[in-house]
Amino acid sequence: MPPSRPARQRRRLAIAGTLVATLTGGLLAATAGTAAAAAVPAALPTGTQADFNGDGFADLAVGAPLADVGTKDNAGAVVVLYGSANGFSGARRVIVHQDTPGVSGAAEPGDAFGRSVATGDLDGDGYTDVIAGTPSEAVGDRGRVGGSTVLWGGPKGLSGASWLPLPSYLKDSYVGRGVATGDFDGDGHTDVTVTGHRETSTYYGPVQRTGAPARHVSEPLGTRFTTVAGDLSGDGAAERLYPSLITGDPGGTIAYIRRDGSGMSADPEDGYTTTELTGADGDASSIGDIDGDGYGDLVVGDAVDPSAAKPTGHKGGRITVWYGGPNGPDPAQQPGVFHQDTAGVPGGGEANDRFGASVSVSDTNGDGYADVAVGAPGEALGSVRDAGAVTVLYGSAAGLTATGSQFWSQNSAGVPGGGETSDHFGGAVRLMDVTGDGRADLTVAAPDENDSGAIILLRGSASGVTASGAMFLSAAAVGLTVSNQGWFGSALGAPAEQPRPKERFADDFNGDGYRDTVVGAPLAEVSGRREAGAVTVLYGGPAGPTATRRQTLTQASPGIPGGPEQSDQFGHSVASADFDEDGYADLAVATPYEDHGTTTVDAGMVTVVWGGPRGLSGATGVDVSQGFDLTGHGDWLGIDLAATGGAPYAHAELLIVGNRAAALVGPFTRDGKAAAVRPQNPVSSIVGAASGDLNGDRTADHVLVAPLSDGSVYVNPGESTGNTPERLPYDATNAAIGDVNGDGFDDLVAGAPYSLSESDGPTVHKGGQVAVWFGSASGIDATTTARVLHQDTPGVPGAADGEFGTDVTVGDIDGDGIDDIAVGDPNKWVNGRAEAGSVTVLPGRANGPDGTGAYVLTQDSADVPGAAEDSDLFGYRVRLADMTGDGRADLMVSAPGENLFEGATVFLRGSSSGLRTAGSTMIMANHAGLTQSGHRGWGDEIAP
Repeated sequence: MPPSRPARQRRRLAIAGTLVATLTGGLLAATAGTAAAAAVPAALPTGTQADFNGDGFADLAVGAPLADVGTKDNAGAVVVLYGSANGFSGARRVIVHQDTPGVSGAAEPGDAFGRSVATGDLDGDGYTDVIAGTPSEAVGDRGRVGGSTVLWGGPKGLSGASWLPLPSYLKDSYVGRGVATGDFDGDGHTDVTVTGHRETSTYYGPVQRTGAPARHVSEPLGTRFTTVAGDLSGDGAAERLYPSLITGDPGGTIAYIRRDGSGMSADPEDGYTTTELTGADGDASSIGDIDGDGYGDLVVGDAVDPSAAKPTGHKGGRITVWYGGPNGPDPAQQPGVFHQDTAGVPGGGEANDRFGASVSVSDTNGDGYADVAVGAPGEALGSVRDAGAVTVLYGSAAGLTATGSQFWSQNSAGVPGGGETSDHFGGAVRLMDVTGDGRADLTVAAPDENDSGAIILLRGSASGVTASGAMFLSAAAVGLTVSNQGWFGSALGAPAEQPRPKERFADDFNGDGYRDTVVGAPLAEVSGRREAGAVTVLYGGPAGPTATRRQTLTQASPGIPGGPEQSDQFGHSVASADFDEDGYADLAVATPYEDHGTTTVDAGMVTVVWGGPRGLSGATGVDVSQGFDLTGHGDWLGIDLAATGGAPYAHAELLIVGNRAAALVGPFTRDGKAAAVRPQNPVSSIVGAASGDLNGDRTADHVLVAPLSDGSVYVNPGESTGNTPERLPYDATNAAIGDVNGDGFDDLVAGAPYSLSESDGPTVHKGGQVAVWFGSASGIDATTTARVLHQDTPGVPGAADGEFGTDVTVGDIDGDGIDDIAVGDPNKWVNGRAEAGSVTVLPGRANGPDGTGAYVLTQDSADVPGAAEDSDLFGYRVRLADMTGDGRADLMVSAPGENLFEGATVFLRGSSSGLRTAGSTMIMANHAGLTQSGHRGWGDEIAP
């Protein structure tokens, strides 16, 4: 058996008896710490949704530009409604205006604060901010200059505000007439564009809390009233769209600007292409992936009736749909056209219906296709003029369709209120998942309801929008004072729309299209129990993982099976895939030293925490009875885990290793039962595992690392009927799989930081090495000599004096279509600092990696956070994955010895020239919510 856990202090593989003890955890056993016994939150990050207080529920900013502030008529206000599982409530709201403490300027009659509203995380702190336009703001003696104010989000909601810089032009500019947000230059920071009557300004993030942007550009676009932003080309950067103003027609030609280069010049024409959609007449617009092809589609509302000055359009209004593609919407395409005279669309086109005055795009029924809500605030209900209505059209693989379309008004059954003259129900619409169930809910504004305004919430469901549980909030109910008209609801704040992810990632727990990261602390102290263990989930986003979007799980968390016990080591290893096949990745967490009662010691267990639209919630112990005999001591199930799932695999598989191994095949039921089992006999004493497709047959091949068996690396091909793994006689302690020569077959990379004297594999090179076996149509050839790389290989920098190969990971850092290898060497001396640690990158090549172009990163490298210090162990764990959604793999590195073994992770972005150290970030254990009691070694494991 392995040495007793309290005695395990050596930072390398400890070997005794029949098992190699704790490769991926079990470090630093004398220096355990404390993890907060955090509950599984009821709500978690919601991706691109607006979340001002970080509670995981979408929030809504509602403009009321004609609301009174004290005695100042039409000064304007923004009402912030905080979301919950039950939707919005007038009790959970805040009213912000220019007399609110901390808000720039002062409320003045006619300012119209809140005439336009948009949302986005401008400062990159993980909390959504609000941008409110005030187009009639006077500046000194200059009337109607306008401006835009940022209201800053935080853990307690919105607090504090800053002006964005004003342009140089003087009066009648109406700055803030329209606002929109998105990452326009693809650098991971949210940007904002603000329109006016004379020119348009773009502010590039990050924006400081003073309101100062990274840069400020004036766009030569002339008069623009409105704007929208979203990703129409699938490149991860948002395109900006600006409808123009033509006399007699609030619409006309739409200009869209998309990135075609660096986009980082002060010259707005440098790095961007401006294209005119000459046939896209209209004003209101929204973006979403209607046909599910991974590209955002543009919906334009053209609410103005045809006339001599404007012969295009349709009586009563229309919408056009422009489908996106690699270069955005093709101006030559024939857009989809829908109006109230289209077959299947309810109602009929009548003059001044204003169908298309507002539009919003999102998925209301959870089928993966975005739907479209269209406001017609001039719709008459019988003899009641301008009562208003909303039509919902549904998306499909063929695009937008009138099939199943719905007509909603305040006379519809279940909708609160009643249709009244000039309510203008549908004056603004917004589709967003308010309740956190994975389906967009419909918020409809009736800005002239009772002359003050109201909003109505209709819920999304599996069958689409429903009036069941509808909610009504009037201006008075949220505390607004209105002397004439309030226009409460005339602007509904929205973040930049993002298309449905092209693929579901095996590590995207909340389905927002960004890959998430799990950091294990198996030696963390929980509820006074040393080495009980914890894991922290860092949710991804455009800027990568951050400490503000995270969740900590322990066996003291509600819903997690078992309880925290000394030396259990919950989080020793983790893996992820969509085990129950519901469209959300799930997390498998191993507790290899869990006892089963008092008779079965160190049997181990594996827990699956289930993914969903709000992230991880609810958990089940995996039923391993099919694959393992659980009658004996020391199975150590979960010493390591590996998983496969999603394309191209038919079902997810969870490979569990310890003293024995088995792969459980999905789909899993929510009580933890797998559909089938694939034994991995007769290999035993396994410490490492990896899964992938080495022969291109769309079936998972499993790799077992067992240093004390007859050789140390075994491959169990997916098509194997006898389940007898193929032996590769080679020393190793860990393995990873990826295509490092770009031939379409996964390859096997194994790390061997030192020789294991009891193995009969070849001698490991001094200082450690990695070996590469290339996949093919017949898989791995066990008779072929592996390609071995070490720090004496030509081109590989550094001296062979550490433990190169302690961990390996594979991913395409530079986006060239060939995976690269990152190699951890945590015991490397750096500038005289013992065990400071390093990471070496071996670029993939068409003939396989050979050391060409290799480079090394340490904490003494320029712009890498921290500094090389004794026992930091930088590089103990490494993980490559595209965590920012830009198509290039980013690197997460653990340094479990950082700050006297508190532990830290460092994030570096991938780029076309390799890993980019500029802008890299560090997350310490205390930043992730772990309270320190002693030391903990956070980062013993990084996965999936």
